[in-house]
Amino acid sequence: MKQRKTSQIAKSTALISFVIGTLIFLGYQLTTLSTLVSIGFIYVIIAFITNSLLLFFVFIELFFADLTEKIQLLKTLFIMLLNIPIVFIYLSFISI
Repeated sequence: MKQRKTSQIAKSTALISFVIGTLIFLGYQLTTLSTLVSIGFIYVIIAFITNSLLLFFVFIELFFADLTEKIQLLKTLFIMLLNIPIVFIYLSFISI
């Protein structure tokens, strides 16, 4: 079963978004530099736009895929959507 290119890119982007966001969050937690909060909010906006576009493309591919590809694409969508609750958890720590 060959993975679709969009699925691979979406998974990689979700992982990279998670890692960068986590590094910014941990940097703020360790230093409490207010600059990192500003950088973090800008990053969240950029990551949201990028991941939303990829999510849209994966969702569109879902309609044209066969059953085995649909399962893989649904897994990709799930992986991408995992970042959403993580953002809210990080924001709850920063707003305390």
